Amino acid sequence: MNLPAPAAAALLLTLWFGCADDPLPAPPPGEDRPRDTLVLETRRVPGGGLLHNGMGQLLFSDTVGLFPYPVRYPEGIKELRGSRVAVDLSTKSGDYIDVVTGRREGKEVFVVDQNDNHDFRDDPVRPLLAVDWAADQTIPVRILVPGGDKPYADTSWLRIGISRDDVLYGRNEHLTTETAIGGHRYQFGVTDQPSIGHFVYGLEPELVVLATDGNARDTVLRQDRVRLGEYVTLVDGYYRFDSITHDGGTITLVLDEHAASAIGNQAGMLAPEFKAVTTAGDTLYGGGASDRPTVIANSCGCGGDVESTQAFQDIRRAYGDKIYALRIDSEIRGQPDGWNVDIENPFNDELYNSFRQTFCSRIGYLLGQDGRILERFDIMQWHIALAEHLD
Repeated sequence: MNLPAPAAAALLLTLWFGCADDPLPAPPPGEDRPRDTLVLETRRVPGGGLLHNGMGQLLFSDTVGLFPYPVRYPEGIKELRGSRVAVDLSTKSGDYIDVVTGRREGKEVFVVDQNDNHDFRDDPVRPLLAVDWAADQTIPVRILVPGGDKPYADTSWLRIGISRDDVLYGRNEHLTTETAIGGHRYQFGVTDQPSIGHFVYGLEPELVVLATDGNARDTVLRQDRVRLGEYVTLVDGYYRFDSITHDGGTITLVLDEHAASAIGNQAGMLAPEFKAVTTAGDTLYGGGASDRPTVIANSCGCGGDVESTQAFQDIRRAYGDKIYALRIDSEIRGQPDGWNVDIENPFNDELYNSFRQTFCSRIGYLLGQDGRILERFDIMQWHIALAEHLD
């Protein structure tokens, strides 16, 4: 696709945008038709499974005055330092997970107060190793979860490791729940990826269908993740992921009979209309039918990420004139091939609000010719997401 010269008149472009192994219960008697509202109780499960969790930096300091109660420390560890992980970052006072680190026999080690008894002597001393991103390194911990009138005790899991000389930690759990509706059985999984530093839910939860009628999925792509307010497609219709309690103990799904005609940026929806101006000075109008599929590719080159920018170029090379290709980023330098839209230009606010919604994004969209979004995907997985529709 060749761009017209910047001095050319505005270009009018009409685009259409826009644990799985657990046994599932049989449908209870009388539950053979869709229900308008599903209120489902969840349980915490160790590890991320198909729902990977992120990690954040764990900072250590001198233990003097760190803990607000008497603490018994493990023996034989030198250069002892401590840290506290908040169970709920939204409250100033609450439960914490206590961690100490130091050196034993010349090697870095750490100890987690797993049973929350303020005594590190009855907890394992673990070597401080590099984070294995492909493995579920789980450390069970007792936590007090805020819920109802008072906190209640529960078990969660975390992992701790080194990455690029930083000590990282992260909640290493996800939620699961099962239900039977309309004669079909479902298992859902829920995670809250941005909530690296605490063990409650609701900041940016994501829901995934892990199994349908006993058929478990073996991978989860971006288009499979349903955010709060978005829709999960079940055999009996579209259900909105309506809410999740602060402790993660309950999720609510609401049947929406009008979701098929909804406008949004989720796969299956009608794409929102927008207008945008490219770095070459051309004006694009999106919304409606098109003579070919369109890829909207978010990249994050402004943050030094070259891979997401390269992915856009790879898409262009792979599909050429079979598609329209639009790249969204900030601080776009030079005039690379294809349409490029700078989100820092206020004229592009509509496109930003519809297809980016955050300063740095690596989400791509495949827009079909009939006005619906076919895929929403991680831009680095473009070859998987696009192949089914374009190859």
